Amino acid sequence: MTNSNDSVTLRLMTEHDLAMLYEWLNRSHIVEWWGGEEARPTLADVQEQYLPSVLAQESVTPYIAMLNGEPIGYAQSYVALGSGDG
Repeated sequence: MTNSNDSVTLRLMTEHDLAMLYEWLNRSHIVEWWGGEEARPTLADVQEQYLPSVLAQESVTPYIAMLNGEPIGYAQSYVALGSGDG
């Protein structure tokens, strides 16, 4: 539970965050949401998919959401117009 003194921020994701993101993406409720066991990513999959955006080689900017300085989630920004994904 949060209170009025809590601080939610976004910081740029770094290469050092990939292992944490891998752990998050392999939590059972996340695996179930994102395609089931057959879609469970390996660390290499996470690195392949997210490292280019971390290194600014893509138009997606990845962030780590922080609550009082502790990582709590992943977010990204991109220009939707012309992205081809919707």
